[in-house]
Amino acid sequence: MTKQSRYLGTSVSKSIYEIVTDRAKKENLSKSGFVRKCIKNHLSNLNLEIKDTSVKTFIENHIELEEGYWERKQNVYQKYADWCYRQNVPPISLQKFVRTCQGDPYLFKEFHPVQDGKQVTAWKNIKLKE
Repeated sequence: MTKQSRYLGTSVSKSIYEIVTDRAKKENLSKSGFVRKCIKNHLSNLNLEIKDTSVKTFIENHIELEEGYWERKQNVYQKYADWCYRQNVPPISLQKFVRTCQGDPYLFKEFHPVQDGKQVTAWKNIKLKE
């Protein structure tokens, strides 16, 4: 049995309609508001997966683990952002990029060498591929 739902804009099975109605009430949202929230959350999760994949792909193809080398975080991020634009993929923010690179499985180690008389923030034992 189907029921026309003006909130969902299409015919839906009665059980789905009841689920949406019940969940919307529990979250104190209109049915259409609840559906918009679900769609937004789903798209955000998809976007996050795409962005995480972009970082993974960039690291695998453009970073070498090399003892004794280091790269400034800002330089690595700029190379990542440039690569994203060439791939037509939106880059994640610097903050999220740093968190991703310093988290599992990459575990880049932060340190603060002096470059041109100034202390900089860098990652230890990595090298950008040419």
